[in-house]
Amino acid sequence: MKFLAGLLVATFTAFPAHAVVVDMFNLNVLSSAGTTSSATLSNGIDYIVTISGTFNINCSGPCDADAEYYVSSSMSYDRTGFSNDPNVGQEIGVGINGADIGWGPFAPSHIYSSIFSGLGSTINVFYQDSNYGDNVGDLQVKIELANGVAPIPLPAAAWLLLTGLAGIAGVRRLKRKAA
Repeated sequence: MKFLAGLLVATFTAFPAHAVVVDMFNLNVLSSAGTTSSATLSNGIDYIVTISGTFNINCSGPCDADAEYYVSSSMSYDRTGFSNDPNVGQEIGVGINGADIGWGPFAPSHIYSSIFSGLGSTINVFYQDSNYGDNVGDLQVKIELANGVAPIPLPAAAWLLLTGLAGIAGVRRLKRKAA
């Protein structure tokens, strides 16, 4: 009976959640076209979009930029991105599908994440700038399922349950024959 209890616990114990990476790619910061994901994000499913890294941008002299902030010898990272640039009509920084994204407070690691709800299509991640010709480098993009685990298809879950029940029935039958 202890064996059966152990089997049940082992069968129905949740496995630790591991992030399910849906797509990874480098973001082209050299044009307004950005980079389109290769994965289709399921409609209504939440994903975590993470932007990391730095690149060089010329803002009155060379300076480093990340998804939301920039710095040069005369400035510090304590400013939220670039103020609204009259050349582009919105804040300079990383956006998704044509919309500006607020990536939160400055992160010294240059890693920023935001939740994005899938629309049943790929997404376009872009860097909004007024002069792409002076950008050097790229940013990294990672898209993960927000709940951290891939959904188990119902047929697979049903087979797993049936296999576990058949195993329990088999063990009970063997115990009855042995008694």
